[in-house]
Amino acid sequence: LDAALLARYETVARPEALRWADWSTGQLTKIRTTVASFSGTWLSHLESRLDIGTIAVGVSLGYLDFRFPDIGWRQGNERLAEWYARFAERPSMKATAPVG
Repeated sequence: LDAALLARYETVARPEALRWADWSTGQLTKIRTTVASFSGTWLSHLESRLDIGTIAVGVSLGYLDFRFPDIGWRQGNERLAEWYARFAERPSMKATAPVG
């Protein structure tokens, strides 16, 4: 989530003349690497319990959908995408979904 927030700030808050493309690319690489880790190493944890870690992953993926819909995190991470689709149906996720 940190890399996603930093990438967002770079494209929204920083004046265009001061933006650094290599830095932004690095943040997006961190996001993709983290999603791959969620999809591989952490998927069994996500599927087996609900704790602060699963909530953090769920809201992070929701943030990617909200602020970076073109990143395509579901591609190559189909099981994670299926998990997130179920997780996003939780009443707590629906009640706190970002708007705008």
